[in-house]
Amino acid sequence: RYIRVTGVQTCALPIYCPAFDLNLAGVPAIWLTRDPRDMLVSLYYSVLKSHSIPKGLDAYVKNREEAGKLTINQFVTSRSTLFANQFRRYKKKLTDCDFKIYRYEDVIYEKEKWLTDVVTKLRLSYKPRLIGNIAKHFDVIPDSEDENKHVRQVHPGDHRNKLTHQTIQELNQSLADFLQYFDYGH
Repeated sequence: RYIRVTGVQTCALPIYCPAFDLNLAGVPAIWLTRDPRDMLVSLYYSVLKSHSIPKGLDAYVKNREEAGKLTINQFVTSRSTLFANQFRRYKKKLTDCDFKIYRYEDVIYEKEKWLTDVVTKLRLSYKPRLIGNIAKHFDVIPDSEDENKHVRQVHPGDHRNKLTHQTIQELNQSLADFLQYFDYGH
């Protein structure tokens, strides 16, 4: 599939969401989400800079080259429909599920509390000390942004720093169902 953005034809990247073909009826489950506007900004930097490309994956090389021809605003708007469509597919599968929603923005600074809540929700036994150690190990927040690293910056709301007001408005419209479902103001 190809997408045309302001005169630049670019190969659509694979949707960075797994297929969701599981039947979760009656099974405790969690859903960790993130503001899709921030996800798209993060995807831009991942495709363009931070993800290493294994030898022989020419499609990934081409995707990087094509992303390099786009501004961040062009890139995120060209991918927003893919995110919106994937969300709609997910939402249909979740109607009868016993799941708890966690938002990245609500847990990123409270990993230990979040992990404790997750294992409790999933009815798993755990040792608080182990949860604390895991949380500390993965509590990585860089002192400053580095566009070439996968953990570029961690703070929520980065789309406000990277995108134009017009692009944010376009994303708000194309991602309205997602934003409303997870209570992301716009």
